[in-house]
Amino acid sequence: MNATAGPRLCIALPTRNRCELATQALESVLPQLQDGDELVVVDSASDDGTGARIGELLAGREHAARVIFEPLGGVSRARNLALADTDAPIVCFFDDDELVDSHWVENLRAAWRGAPADVAVIGGPIRPQWDTRRPNWLRDDMLYVLSLLDLGPDRLELDQEPRVGYVWGGNMTVRREAALSVGGFDELLGVSPAAPLGRGEEEDFQRRLASSGWQVWYEPSTVVHHQLPTARTTPQYFRRAFREAARGAANRGMSRRIASVRLASSLARLAAALLRLRRDEVTRTSFRVAYAWTLLTSRRVRWNTLQRSSEG
Repeated sequence: MNATAGPRLCIALPTRNRCELATQALESVLPQLQDGDELVVVDSASDDGTGARIGELLAGREHAARVIFEPLGGVSRARNLALADTDAPIVCFFDDDELVDSHWVENLRAAWRGAPADVAVIGGPIRPQWDTRRPNWLRDDMLYVLSLLDLGPDRLELDQEPRVGYVWGGNMTVRREAALSVGGFDELLGVSPAAPLGRGEEEDFQRRLASSGWQVWYEPSTVVHHQLPTARTTPQYFRRAFREAARGAANRGMSRRIASVRLASSLARLAAALLRLRRDEVTRTSFRVAYAWTLLTSRRVRWNTLQRSSEG
């Protein structure tokens, strides 16, 4: 396939202090670029030599490829910089700890070639590349904590329902015109303690597009593989993630009464699992307890208060 068979693409990779991973990510996508495509790497204040190493990797490439150095950091800011730096009609984001499937670019181009003019986002599966065996306690309904996504084998128009109505930034391609029309990604929301598991800005972006009449699609043929080190598949990592989610919920105003009910229910489930010696259930329930306890004890700082404070 050549670029005349579909829209010109800008592949955009935000990165920060992940020199080796970012290099692997780029090596997975570079052979797939066609004439007219671009590659933009946004180096967000790395101090481990990432920018220099990537510059060496991209030097002499036949396709337009460049590194933007961004001193402030933040993935939403990096994505907005990529949107501003290109004039390609489609910008394709992936993350620096991912490897794209061997037909990722080809399948994205085909999906956009057939997409109606009111489609603003096309995203696809984010599948695991385990560094170790998947733990028995890790059920499918918990994989979202690891930024994994699989909505099935069919193309879908998404409806912005929690967990199943969005694509995620690690495999999100956008119509540049549409993204700019809604102001891009909210850079402040992405760093807010009210953002659940760090993904609030991606969901907010898709909600704003949908409310402006744009469509969001899930395309199952556009696959990336998320590299998952052992440290991210431990109970400790999951409990920390659930605590972060609880702090976000508290800042959005979830009441302590709800937290108390959830804590009582979770403790009862934990006691039952302990009595039945169900180790995996004990592990999973400990995440619920961590969430409920943090939700109960966290200070409430509403997001709109934080926003007003920053604007002042």
